[in-house]
Amino acid sequence: MALSGKVFAGWLAAVLGTVYVAVLLLSHDHYSDASSGASRILKARTSLPIDDGLSLSPNDSPVSGNLSRRQDDFSCGPGRPCSNSACCGKDGFCGYGPTYCGDGCTSNCNAHAECGKDSNPPGKTCPLNVCCSEFGFCGTTEEFCGAKCQSNCALEPSPPSGSAQGQVLSRVVGYYESWNYRSSCRKTKPSDLPLDALTHVNYAFAFLDAATYHITPMDSGTTADLFTETTNLKQLKPGLEVWLSLGGWTFSDNGTSTQPLLSDIARDSSKRTAWANHVVSFLNTYGFDGIDIDWEYPGAPDRGGKPEDVQNFVELMASLRNAFNSAGRKLGISFTIPASYWYLRWFDVPGLLRYADFTNMMSYDIHGTWDKQNAIGNVLHPHTNLTEIKKAAELLWRNNVPPNKVSLGFGFYGRSYTLSDPSCSTPGTCRFSDGGAPGPCTATSGYLSYYEIQDVLAKNPGITVNWDKEASVKYFKWNNDQWIAYDDKDTFKQKVDWANSVGFSGSLIWASDLDDNQLSAHAALLGRSVKTNSDVRSTTLAELNTVNLLNANLDQQCHIIRYCTSVEGPYASVNFCNTGESYFGFDRAGCGKFKGHPICCKTTIQGTTGMYLARKPDWGGWPSESGDKRCGRGSKAFCCTMPDTVPALLKQCRWTGCGKGCNSDEQDMGKVATDKDDWCGVARGGKHFCCRASNPAFKQCTWRGHGDCVDNTCKGNEVTVRTAVDGDDAWHACNWGRQKSFCCEPNNQMTPIMCDKNTICTASLWAYQSLCQPDPWANDSPNSKRELDAGTYASISKADKIRDGPESSGLVPVSRQLHQPHPFWEVISKRSPSGRPINSYIHVFLGAHLVEMVVRLLAQTYPGPATLTATQNGAQNASPLAFRPAGGQCSTTGVESFPRALLAVNGPGSINTQGRGYDTDHPIELQYVGQLLTALVDGLLPSGTNINQILPNVQTIPWTTIRPYWDEDMPYNQAIGALPDPTPFTDVNWGNINNRLFEILGSKTNRAPFRTLDRPMNNMKGKIFARQNPYDLTELRNHITNAITTGQGEETFLQPMRMVVAIFRYLFDPNVSNSIQTQRNQLLAQATAITNNIPALQPFLAIWTEFDRDFFEATANFARTWVADQIITVIAAYQAAIRANPNNPPANAAQVLNELNALFDSLQYIRAPP
Repeated sequence: MALSGKVFAGWLAAVLGTVYVAVLLLSHDHYSDASSGASRILKARTSLPIDDGLSLSPNDSPVSGNLSRRQDDFSCGPGRPCSNSACCGKDGFCGYGPTYCGDGCTSNCNAHAECGKDSNPPGKTCPLNVCCSEFGFCGTTEEFCGAKCQSNCALEPSPPSGSAQGQVLSRVVGYYESWNYRSSCRKTKPSDLPLDALTHVNYAFAFLDAATYHITPMDSGTTADLFTETTNLKQLKPGLEVWLSLGGWTFSDNGTSTQPLLSDIARDSSKRTAWANHVVSFLNTYGFDGIDIDWEYPGAPDRGGKPEDVQNFVELMASLRNAFNSAGRKLGISFTIPASYWYLRWFDVPGLLRYADFTNMMSYDIHGTWDKQNAIGNVLHPHTNLTEIKKAAELLWRNNVPPNKVSLGFGFYGRSYTLSDPSCSTPGTCRFSDGGAPGPCTATSGYLSYYEIQDVLAKNPGITVNWDKEASVKYFKWNNDQWIAYDDKDTFKQKVDWANSVGFSGSLIWASDLDDNQLSAHAALLGRSVKTNSDVRSTTLAELNTVNLLNANLDQQCHIIRYCTSVEGPYASVNFCNTGESYFGFDRAGCGKFKGHPICCKTTIQGTTGMYLARKPDWGGWPSESGDKRCGRGSKAFCCTMPDTVPALLKQCRWTGCGKGCNSDEQDMGKVATDKDDWCGVARGGKHFCCRASNPAFKQCTWRGHGDCVDNTCKGNEVTVRTAVDGDDAWHACNWGRQKSFCCEPNNQMTPIMCDKNTICTASLWAYQSLCQPDPWANDSPNSKRELDAGTYASISKADKIRDGPESSGLVPVSRQLHQPHPFWEVISKRSPSGRPINSYIHVFLGAHLVEMVVRLLAQTYPGPATLTATQNGAQNASPLAFRPAGGQCSTTGVESFPRALLAVNGPGSINTQGRGYDTDHPIELQYVGQLLTALVDGLLPSGTNINQILPNVQTIPWTTIRPYWDEDMPYNQAIGALPDPTPFTDVNWGNINNRLFEILGSKTNRAPFRTLDRPMNNMKGKIFARQNPYDLTELRNHITNAITTGQGEETFLQPMRMVVAIFRYLFDPNVSNSIQTQRNQLLAQATAITNNIPALQPFLAIWTEFDRDFFEATANFARTWVADQIITVIAAYQAAIRANPNNPPANAAQVLNELNALFDSLQYIRAPP
């Protein structure tokens, strides 16, 4: 049966007084309402204003189907103008040209046809090159493209040649609805997406900040950590690309602050350039591989669009491509397009594709409950059908868009209706009264996800499913008056076969998180089974969860027998396993009573038998978490009791009796609401998990899992203490038969297995010695200060290299033809000769040669930790807190603060302990000022980006211009001297920029910024903000090799990675982050005052603004990459060792991999301050 694509259309007003107008199908948007996206869209779709000059009456809506019949009365007369704004002719009919607009016309007599001889100008063609009919209307059917058609008269245009066939599944883009991460019903994490089915994952959606145009999460309920969690999928599946999708329907909703943003950016060349560079920075920060622009819709008047958006969007795409080409790595660009004439006419698709890699056509939501409000009316129509999709594609062919630049959209959901007459359910004929009943999870009328559709079918085995083979869609009726249309393996195949024959180059899925637990929609689309992520990830980094880490090589040494055999009872077989193997357990799934799939492991492994959860069978079936059922989603785990520290920790804790609480000397870690083993129910109060209060075995415990409990997995740094269907809340038990997990994080002080007896600063770890030296520039350091030679670099102490960079190897000329025999030095700020030297590298002309000059900036002197609060000024303003790695030296990545008054000045563990101790920390490193000077003079930002890539109209400031203001003491009546003091404490002359900026970062007179910080952390922090390796890589690899060989000493390479993360957790401690923000505000005030008061330095504020952001972002990017690289290096080394000698893996392999998993999880903490 043909659907709405075969409704007739034409201009018959002169004969019938009824008009048929081609309004091509509308593709529903990508919605982005976190709470109820579909329902919000339906509200938006019900009444859209019409104002574009098309042949539409005010009652028409652009959400009509391919060709919609319009029953308006197109007669007219005095006082009754034409409803389509045409001329009212003397005979009382509507039309164009002299017959209707000439003598005798009664209204709208200056109207023009939308195309053809009566248009303005005459001969105007239709948007998207569709047919112009005899009467000057635009359309695509025979009535428009027939014998008297005026232009572009191809009825069924063919796709441009040259596209390879059979490629539609070569690129499979799965959209991820980020709001489902926090769904109360069916939470879906990025790692739940079926990566085996996808080549690309598109994170949907990111928004823009209305003030800065910077990319942000779509709402306050979504954190930026989800960006990182999504891009981490690439660790699960090498070769996977993760893109950021920006925009969506809600982003461009009328009345929102975000609707005009893309238009604002696109119309201004400087904004386009700045934003494109910001996009590159953002993609690099979070590891995205490309951006998908989902602008819904440029130019469309009902969506806040402007006609100039069409060309401006092309210009914006060109700016993105230009920035991406300079990004240093391949970054992709795509954009979404609707399958509707109404909105597609505002896209210059060929122009956009000059810069984009491909476009995604949203060939779904052609129909829905919104049809009730337009000319189609409340007639049943499937939301996606091949008849109308073909017509939509022809719009592209009319504009010479090659199919190999287009991805075809597939919807993993259905549109549902409540039938007006339960006895009438034929599409195209029967009617609906409203949307269908909301689904149990999506909770949106008129919309069911694929998993909800499958649930309906499973619970109603008598349902008759109808297959409309011409339209390539299926539909069925249930519960008397409910009706839905959807795709399955048969209709997906029809659409895929057609797309392959045409030459589409890819496909997109809206949305991958809507599939059922068996991944049947993905399998149906691909025409093959889809592996679970546990099989996909194999030995990649993301496999390192708690279970797999504690059993690092069990996966290679154990296997499951695929056939069912007797494993219990009198007929149990004993010869399950091969020689050299032992029988460890079984999986009963699919085998029946007394039978199961035996699990055999090599006899050399350690562990105890008796646990039956299977290793990795994922054969489908009903969701369950028992030993005798198959997994519906995820995978089972075969568990062994290992002789490690975890059982020892568990022995230090206990479960109370039913209704009993913990003792006074115990800490209550959590409870289980019910325990069926001893009939302990809710009314009796459940059982509590108690650990000793002093130095408990576990830091904290929590129940993981809610809703359908797909999120019931403990984190990498946690162990599973027990499982229960209801956890601590009997009223919110897991759905689908799953269980919650009671997860506890071991107290590192109680798990010495990963702690080397030596600390980071002992003599045996000689490579750390540079990190453990006191700061030589703090004025109470036990080391004597060194005199500085203005012309050499040799006087800088070796310890200080950690903070300010490697010793200069000589001049770095701009051109290979330009050489000088030695560096060109200049010392700045003569008023503080004992201040700490900070180097800035700038380029100046020395005669005819452009050379690099090292400018030695001298910071203000500052107190050491012992005297930080010694003065009245210091006692009032210095922070009373000290910071160190949490839990002592062998720690997690956490940081703890404590009153610095607890530290003695001398003695073991004191402020000045030789080889350890504490230092005065500048939360904003002094290098900030040196790097700022480089940006001001050379335009080079810390990330390596040139300021002119972001601000093309801003000029840098020559050194000869800024030099007098930077360090010369100006008379107080001069502009610089008249600026406000940078801080409340003023005992030096504020006549130059150098002193002002360094004073803000801290000095003897301004102690408020300072914090007392663990010395190795302080020194490593300096290296990080110089973007230098915080630890010697050669030495690090030597430590890895030694640890693999000896099975011990892993702390030597683990601790540097932990400490890098700890530094950023320190920076985000409220006590520290508030101080950083205060200093940045003070720096902003100075930059503003300098720009406003010194005409020669007018670019100062603009450059400082970009520099300040880049300084922190570049540092975070560097640190995050450094830690990730070292994690991968360690994993690769241990995996190589295991492969080389599988029977004798490194003794510490499991513990090391467990620690690395925790480190990997902690990468989220390495980020720039807001």
